[in-house]
Amino acid sequence: MERADPEALAELEDVPNAIRSQVKDHSSGHFYWKGKSLTHLHVDPSGVHADAKIGVEWVRRRVTFQSEKTDFFALI
Repeated sequence: MERADPEALAELEDVPNAIRSQVKDHSSGHFYWKGKSLTHLHVDPSGVHADAKIGVEWVRRRVTFQSEKTDFFALI
């Protein structure tokens, strides 16, 4: 699974924009909270996925559809 490129991020503009409103975006699609990696986006044939660090664990969620995005925002 590769990191989401700028084209993929543009298609999902609402995801990065919603995250940017709360945390710092050091590089396209990689977000930090208080200096620590919080989440980043990936693309594969099944859609766009977000990895989020919850406590000490990384959790992956698909964020292709609105309901998935809503669930992801609630998670982080």
